[in-house]
Amino acid sequence: GVLQVLNSLKAMDVKIHDVSLFYAVAHAYNGDYDKGIQLLKDSISASEKPQLLYHEMGNILLGKGDTAQAIIAYKQAIDCNPSYARPYLAMAEVYKKQNEKELAINHYLAAIRIFAEYEAYEDMGTYAAEALELDSTNIELEKFLQYYYMQKEDHRMVVAIGLDIDDHCMAQNNPKEGYANQVFMGMSFYKLGDYENALSLLRAASEDEATFSEYGYLIFCYASASYRKMGDDKMADFCLEKA
Repeated sequence: GVLQVLNSLKAMDVKIHDVSLFYAVAHAYNGDYDKGIQLLKDSISASEKPQLLYHEMGNILLGKGDTAQAIIAYKQAIDCNPSYARPYLAMAEVYKKQNEKELAINHYLAAIRIFAEYEAYEDMGTYAAEALELDSTNIELEKFLQYYYMQKEDHRMVVAIGLDIDDHCMAQNNPKEGYANQVFMGMSFYKLGDYENALSLLRAASEDEATFSEYGYLIFCYASASYRKMGDDKMADFCLEKA
């Protein structure tokens, strides 16, 4: 059925971007994996976005049961465009099924970093949560998930994840990772109306020179607003001037 539709469109000279991709998927759907794969191979050199064809080749190879060749195809897709997130996710799923957790998490993180860079926050949050099912103590994944909830202005979740991050930083003897977390928690406590905790966390974050250098403006702005809410206009003005 799908092939008939594609043939009809082709006969009517309807232009479809990378039509070989659609034909290949249709052949694979009908169980003719090799024909779909060959069609993609023959079309790559003329394609404007060969990463899409390599990625679909990986999917078809997985459907065929050839995991090793599927991984090679996904890597070729990444070579064509390292900022294309989907093959990283596909490889993460393969490694997860093989119980190779570290490789799976590394590939999830590669995709999530791309989603963060391009402000694809829903994807960032979805896959950070999925990867955390493999390792709930991974601080970088938790920070991406926290950032997702910050974008959604779900400040209770920002604080809840922040408390987990603090626990994991202590358990892993990694205090450096906790400072930026304290900034986000402080901002969320302010949004939740808990100005004392907001100030406490903002002060703690400012003790780290690198964090203060990056987030000093935000720290002073939220500290000023917190003091203002608490009725201390002198400190509010001081922090605002520092900001």
